[in-house]
Parts: sequence; structure tokens; C-alpha cells
Amino acid sequence: MNSDTTAMNSDSMPANVVQEGPARASWGTLPNLLSLVRIPMGVLVWFHAHEPKFVAAMVVAAAVSDALDGWVARSERSRLAPDKAKAQSDLGAWLDPFCDKVFVLSTAAAIAWAHEAPIHLMLLVVTREILLTPFLVGYRAMPVAWRRSRSLTARWPGKLCTVAQFVACALAMVSSPALATMAWLSAILGLLAVAHYVATALTHHQP
Repeated sequence: MNSDTTAMNSDSMPANVVQEGPARASWGTLPNLLSLVRIPMGVLVWFHAHEPKFVAAMVVAAAVSDALDGWVARSERSRLAPDKAKAQSDLGAWLDPFCDKVFVLSTAAAIAWAHEAPIHLMLLVVTREILLTPFLVGYRAMPVAWRRSRSLTARWPGKLCTVAQFVACALAMVSSPALATMAWLSAILGLLAVAHYVATALTHHQP
């Protein structure tokens, strides 16, 4: 009888054990949707690129979504299990800057097309995006464990570059001769931002 009971217990144990894999991040969370919405915003600019007020509204809306996604993400992570929080943080840390770069590239391209801005100057304006977007794509392709030990964080060069870029876009819309100066300033700040961003991502280890 004991042997039968032991056999029954051993047979029933696997049915009661739940094998859980690594936590997976969800793309449909509110913080990620706030990031993703900047991509259609960038597309909308193409349809109203001749309207400075509309472009300005899209830039402001993108900035608001950028501020909100980080705040909401921090609030949500505090209520998640540690593994799930890490998975969401890993996805959000990549998705946020990627959507930023897509929005800036799309907006600058639409303005260059609609207002016939000098192509070489607008390319200078988006120097950071041209260099960082491929890096972000490659970063996402790296193993999960490697990514979660790194940090993708925007610092002051990146924030200053963003300000310079949108000032340059505004100058392009009014065909200001000051565009050349602001385009070069955007490029210089963009190169500094890229160097700092990549160095931080490759050398900084999160606990």
C-alpha cells in the first residue's frame, strides 16, 4: 500500500508543478503606448507640414507624451513583481528613445520637404538620429541578460540637442538664415549626445 501511495504521489507531483519561464514584457502597457503614439504623430506632420501651428502642437504633444511615459512607467513598476518590472523596464528603456528618434526624423524630413529647406542643413539637424537609430536597433537584438545589465539614459547633451533641433526646424519653416548656425549646433550637440549615450549604454552596469 505504501509503495502504491508513493507511486501515486510521484505521478501526481508533475501535474501540480507550474514551470514558469522568464518574465516577458508587454507592449500594450500605458507607458509603452505613450511612447508608441509619437510614431503616428510623426506621420501626421507630413499631412500638415505647411502649418507651423500644427507642427508646434505635435512637438508639444510629443514632449508631453515623453514626460508622461517615464512617470507612468515608474509608477507601474512599483506594483509589479521584480522579474516583470525588469522586463518592462528593459523594453521601455529601449522603446522610449527609439520612438523619439523616429518622431524627430519624420518631423525634420516633412519640414524639409514642405518648406524646401536645404537638405544638407536638415541632415546636420538630425545627425544624432542618423547615428543612434541603427545603434538602438542593434541594441535591441542583443541578449536579454546583456541588455538588462546596461542603462539607456538620456543626459544633458541629448536634451540640449533636442531643443536645438526643434529650434532649427522652426527656423526652417520660416526660411531663416539662422538655420545654418542652428543646424551646426544641433550636429555638434548630437555628436556629443551619441558619444555619451553609447558610452553609458556599453559601460554602465545596473545592479
